[in-house]
Amino acid sequence: MLPPPDDLSDTALLRIVQLEASDVEVNELVWKYLGYRRDGDGGWSADGVFPNWAKNHPVAARAGYDEPTPPDLVGVTRTYAREVDEPILRAVQALQRSVPRDHKDRLRPTLRPLGWSGYKLDGLTPNMTRRAQVASWLLYYRTELHGVPIDELRRRRAARAAAEAAAPEKQAPTGMAGQSVV
Repeated sequence: MLPPPDDLSDTALLRIVQLEASDVEVNELVWKYLGYRRDGDGGWSADGVFPNWAKNHPVAARAGYDEPTPPDLVGVTRTYAREVDEPILRAVQALQRSVPRDHKDRLRPTLRPLGWSGYKLDGLTPNMTRRAQVASWLLYYRTELHGVPIDELRRRRAARAAAEAAAPEKQAPTGMAGQSVV
């Protein structure tokens, strides 16, 4: 596996969550690792993007940008009215859903040695939450996807699906007398 580039270092992730990187810088970093590229005319192309992501999140006109772009993931306008914020919310939720469960909640332990212990609930904004979600995805990308060929990623996904299909179905606790909740 390739060593991670400098823009995926712990220090770079810390800059994101501490709001030291601009919203545009954060978006462009994520777009880069999702596979969006600048085309010859200076616009954006989704040719290198994972097919399902590109289909669901095409390059389009976005609030806060002068040109069509990939999806805003942090909310550069910081306008939280539903009509403006809904597409941003859906895009960052889709990005977060793409992180497997066993890779969630790794951001705080990763950045704790650099002095970041997470956000306090008091003063938390949607932009801060989205920055943490984006940084979490970048951490997942760095540890599991960076430098891995697409064929290998497809093989891993098929193996994971086969393992899940072979595992016995667990019944979720309901709190009823017939099931334990512990």
